[in-house]
Amino acid sequence: MNKKYTKVIKNSIIIMGIVILLSCSRNINNPNLILIQDTGIILEAFTDESENTSMTIEETLLFSFADTPSTGAPELRNVMPNSWRNLTRLLPDDEKLFLQLNAQILNQIASYIAGSFFVRRDISTSENIAVTTRVYKEQVGTDVFFRFVTFSEKEPDFSNHDNLRFLQALVYSKDGRLVLLAIGEYGLKEAFDTPPDGGGVGVFYTSIMIIEEKDRIKGILVSSVLVIMDDLAGQITSIRNNQIYGSVRAFYMLFENADKITETMRLLGAGTLGMYMHDARIIPRIEIEASPTLVDPISPLRYSIQNAFDSDPSTSFVANREDGLLSISIATRDLPVRNIAIINGCAQSITSYRNNSRLRTITISFNREWRDVELADNTLSWQIIENASAWFAGRETYLGHRYNNTLISGFNVYIENYGWLFGDIDE
Repeated sequence: MNKKYTKVIKNSIIIMGIVILLSCSRNINNPNLILIQDTGIILEAFTDESENTSMTIEETLLFSFADTPSTGAPELRNVMPNSWRNLTRLLPDDEKLFLQLNAQILNQIASYIAGSFFVRRDISTSENIAVTTRVYKEQVGTDVFFRFVTFSEKEPDFSNHDNLRFLQALVYSKDGRLVLLAIGEYGLKEAFDTPPDGGGVGVFYTSIMIIEEKDRIKGILVSSVLVIMDDLAGQITSIRNNQIYGSVRAFYMLFENADKITETMRLLGAGTLGMYMHDARIIPRIEIEASPTLVDPISPLRYSIQNAFDSDPSTSFVANREDGLLSISIATRDLPVRNIAIINGCAQSITSYRNNSRLRTITISFNREWRDVELADNTLSWQIIENASAWFAGRETYLGHRYNNTLISGFNVYIENYGWLFGDIDE
């Protein structure tokens, strides 16, 4: 038997074994899952290349893993409230093999965490990262993504949120190769010499979310919440109206030019924000700023800015400002914005809508002219404002029957040549 024929048989046996392994897979839920408890703030708001084939063994493994069905990852519910339903963790044997075959991604991740909490815990090489990394799959249409979630402990305790720390990396399967798109830190602390929000130690909670449009990818949204703690006592100092608040910031990467994404692209560092994304000079990247958000101590991202863009009216961005108002600003880098659209208040139900405060009058601008616009009340659908730039500032609110925080359930921007930036809406 010649060497070439032996190699073909060997590869076939490996692939057959993987297919058998995957056919026996099942989802394993974390028995220590702690469900989100209602905080009483917004009670109704959230319910080697083969010689004989054109595909390498690594590519065959990649597509095999991509065929596994999504059943959700409930252990991540408190830390990824917008994404956990779309994720499925690979089974342990599949996960170990997948990490071994993609050590280059782990090396890339290691290069971005120099000096962080993980390095201090000796989790600084691809071998060490693999020990504490879980891999989750997410698929939208024909596009496949993987999330490499590296925890500070080999067995993370999801019931102890104060000590839950991890690094999340979103990886895109492009033409059978994996490309690192974004990295976000969660629960990591950093001391500020020049405090951005009152002093002490900042704790980052980062969300990475895929924005969909008709079973295809519209873009990737990476957003971060920063909560300030006293550096000596370890107590949260970001308190307003007897509630925790956090500074928010987000970056949005349009997927219109996904054909330009390559394995060698660098990420733009935003380490002081706890997040990294692709180089904006190649892929359009849009910066978002907004009012401070209400922070749930058990699920810090539960009310944050990503809720305004997830196309889910049952989730809301909840502001926590001294004046009770809410504003959002999107830097579209000279892209021609024509209209904006808002779903006001908590749109899950009319009861939730009336119980919570919502915007009444907002200030907008267009072509350097300013004007005030009054939003209709008791409307749970999109309200489109024509001839508006990509920002608004709240001026007045409709007061809620029970709660004073101001909410919106959706915000979108219409840009010529791109359409609605965060997915189509029903006009």
